Amino acid sequence: HSETQKTAAALLRLYQKQGKSREAAQLKRDLSAWRREAPADATAAFLHASVRPNPPFSAVPEGFRLLHAVTGHQGYVLKHIAQESRANKVTAELGATDGGDAGGRRASPSTVLEQAAALELHIVASSEEALRRAQQLCEAHLKKVHEQMASW
Repeated sequence: HSETQKTAAALLRLYQKQGKSREAAQLKRDLSAWRREAPADATAAFLHASVRPNPPFSAVPEGFRLLHAVTGHQGYVLKHIAQESRANKVTAELGATDGGDAGGRRASPSTVLEQAAALELHIVASSEEALRRAQQLCEAHLKKVHEQMASW
């Protein structure tokens, strides 16, 4: 982990200043080994996926807050999906054509439709199992949002 390596490097400098050569030498060897083992790109260790609603959201009823329905209050639903699946992160993205989002603000109907059609959930996970489980939970949740919209 990069923060651990930074802390170890600071500790190494402290050991060197204090004349603790044996401890400094051991920490230097450990730090070198960690740096060799670490992936070149920190995000390379993670798996990424996107989930789009199937079928895509084609019409958003007047007053229906799509982004809020997808994410939940303060992102609770997506946080819960990440926690249940052991994914690192799950985020929602609306295709913002005017720089805004239709989730909490008024937008023209055409903008809402364009944003709804471009909705995606992005998943970051450290294992195939977590990624697969998060995808399943996201797909089930988007199906429930479709049902909510239909009954709105």
